[in-house]
Amino acid sequence: KMTPKQNETCFKCHIEWSNKFKAKKFPHSAIKKNGCASCHHPHGADNKRLLRNKDFNQELCLGCHKKNENWEMGEKETTHKGLEADNKCLNCHDVHNGHVEKLLKDKPIALCTKCHEEVTTPKDKVSVHTPVKNGECMKCHSPHYSAKEIMLEKTYEPGTYVKNVKVSFELCFSCHNPLEKTAFANGDKNLHQFHVLNEKVPGKQRGCSTCHEVHFGDHERQITTKFPYKKLFLPILFEKSVQGGSCTTACHGKKTYDRVTPATNKEGR
Repeated sequence: KMTPKQNETCFKCHIEWSNKFKAKKFPHSAIKKNGCASCHHPHGADNKRLLRNKDFNQELCLGCHKKNENWEMGEKETTHKGLEADNKCLNCHDVHNGHVEKLLKDKPIALCTKCHEEVTTPKDKVSVHTPVKNGECMKCHSPHYSAKEIMLEKTYEPGTYVKNVKVSFELCFSCHNPLEKTAFANGDKNLHQFHVLNEKVPGKQRGCSTCHEVHFGDHERQITTKFPYKKLFLPILFEKSVQGGSCTTACHGKKTYDRVTPATNKEGR
C-alpha cells in the first residue's frame, strides 16, 4: 500500500501520468486512496507493467470491484458483450483517470451508440424517450450483468396482450403509472387505464409496447405507427390536438378524446 503522497516518487519518472492526472477531473478511487501500488508492484513482478495480475484482465479489476460493489453474477445470466470483447473493461473505462464519472471514456450515450447504432436518434423523429434524450441508457439497461433480456434492469415483456401489465412491464412502471390519470383522458375518463386494463376482456391486459415505441417515435409520446397482433403489424393513426387528440386503429375507427370538453364517440368500430 502506498499513500497518494508516495505516488510522487512514481511520478518523478512517469511524468506523462503525472500530467494526465492533473489534466483530468476523475481519478481512479483506488489510486486516490491507496496509490499506484493498488494495481502495480513497486519493485518487480513477473507480469507486464509490474501488474499484480497476469497482464491486464478483469481479475485485476474485480479484485476490488467484485468485493466492494457486489458484482457477483449470482442468478444474473447475461454478461454485456463489451465485457467479453478484446479490451474487456477498457472498452468503456479508462484505467487511471478520466473526464467523465466512473472513469468512462465518454458520455454513456456516446459509448453505447458506438456499438448500438440502432439507438442513435434519427433527426426526423418527433419524440424521444426522456432517458434517451438525456443520454441515460442505464436508467433502463445494466452495463455489466443482467438476468433480463437485452441487459434490462427490470422486466419488459413486449407484446399486445399480457396477463398482468404491472409484472410484465415492471420497467415502465418504475417511472410511469398509466393507471393514474394522465394527459390521455377524455374528460375525467383515464383512457390509459381503459386501454391497459382492457375492461372488455378481463385477464387480457394490453402492454405498453402496443402503442409506444421504446427509444423514439414518429408521433408525440413515442406513439407507434403500427402494433403487433399475432404475426401481423396493424396500423395506428394518431393525431394530436390542443386539448387531446384522435386515434384510428385496426381495432376501431376514429376515436376522439378531449381533456376539457369530453368527446362523444360511437360505440363499437
